Amino acid sequence: MITIDDVKNARERIEEVTRGTHLLHSMTLSGENDVYLKVESLQRTGSFKIRGAFNKVASLTDEEKAKGVITASNGNHAQAVALAASLNGVKCKVCMSDKALMSRMEDARRHGADVVVVPGEFEDADEEAKRLADEKGYIYIDRGDDEQVMAGNGTVALEILEQMPDLDALVVPVGTGALLAGAAVAVKALKPECRVYGVQATGASAMARSFRKGEIVSVPHINTFAAGIAVSEPSETAFEMIKDKVDGIITVTEDEIASAMLTLLEKQKLLAEGGGAVTAAAVMFDKIPESGKKIACIISGGNVDINILNRVIARGLMMNDRKTNITLQMDDKQGTLARACNIISECGGNILEVHHDRGASNIQLSSCYVTFELETKDAAQARLLRETLESEGYKLVRQ
Repeated sequence: MITIDDVKNARERIEEVTRGTHLLHSMTLSGENDVYLKVESLQRTGSFKIRGAFNKVASLTDEEKAKGVITASNGNHAQAVALAASLNGVKCKVCMSDKALMSRMEDARRHGADVVVVPGEFEDADEEAKRLADEKGYIYIDRGDDEQVMAGNGTVALEILEQMPDLDALVVPVGTGALLAGAAVAVKALKPECRVYGVQATGASAMARSFRKGEIVSVPHINTFAAGIAVSEPSETAFEMIKDKVDGIITVTEDEIASAMLTLLEKQKLLAEGGGAVTAAAVMFDKIPESGKKIACIISGGNVDINILNRVIARGLMMNDRKTNITLQMDDKQGTLARACNIISECGGNILEVHHDRGASNIQLSSCYVTFELETKDAAQARLLRETLESEGYKLVRQ
């Protein structure tokens, strides 16, 4: 169990190599609460992870450093340990699944790591890292279940309280729980009345389930694109601190995460990865049980998988009613489609694509389904389009 002294000592170790990131006020996210964003997405290596990784490596004895370090990660932790080791003159190996993105492997190599590619899932890479540590004598660095990592992570909360002493609530992303545990220790020691909430993806809610049950629960099937928090079981050490010091664990859906990522990108000019945007999603969709309070959300990382960014933006546009699909059942005759297009145009909708289905077995041969993919301004305009088309005699197919 780490203490506030551990977090303060970590602050002294890391302050010359980490960035003191900004705490930005967000008019877009503020409503009932006054919302601020702690932009760890602009931290070195693109996430908060360098805080814990550097504190861990810097805490090693000279004898331990001489052995070298090893870890397993498919993302942010790999980069952070690699950089921390390089800055401390320590050799580093990182075991990564062969399913990890090539860009993540190159990032780890660029920061000085020797990358070992392991066939299978992350768990297989983690087992190989532990095996090599036993065989070769390397110092194994766990991505979550390590007190020095947690203490380093907790320094982000120290910064937030310095930047905003009158903070009422802190909202933290949760994967293994190493960030939430460190942050909660710092907050509850320095400002016990400040509430601390964790946020997970609904499809990776091991910590939320464990918190409710009061004991560690595993989730065998993970279903989220937020890779940074896609964890099947929380850290045992972190959980002991979290269940004692955290006020609640909240979950957000994939659509809500995508919507938050789009909002941060468009309105705040911040590129946040899925795991980093969950806190914004919790605020956007009114899941934080606070009103009239000053809330800080940690945007924990910005290392977005470019391969899925287009899909995330498309999903966010749909969630925010900026893109709308409308399917009509209509007579398959001259002029019917043209009239529908004119109605959409007059209501201000922009047609992106039109799809015909003349082969559906549940309609008459003289009818067809037509699906319009539209750009719309907001939910009100999307609703106006549907209502106007219905009033003009078109039958909407509910999907």
